[in-house]
Amino acid sequence: MIWLVVLVIILMAAAEAPGLVKKKKWRELAAFCLIMVVGTVLSLGSVLRLPWAGFPTALTLALYGPLADWLQQALAVK
Repeated sequence: MIWLVVLVIILMAAAEAPGLVKKKKWRELAAFCLIMVVGTVLSLGSVLRLPWAGFPTALTLALYGPLADWLQQALAVK
């Protein structure tokens, strides 16, 4: 499964990066690389079942969970 994640990352980079370099869009290339590195680390962490790999999901639930609960209560048909 690890090889599949790595293969997808390589294919995505091979599809996007040359166009950014050719058009000399260095800031976009830097942002693309940063996002790809973060995504790769999180994807590999998830595949390897590392304990910190679920952090983004836990953070999202912690931030938006109360809002979702409030909306469910506010929009509930009584």
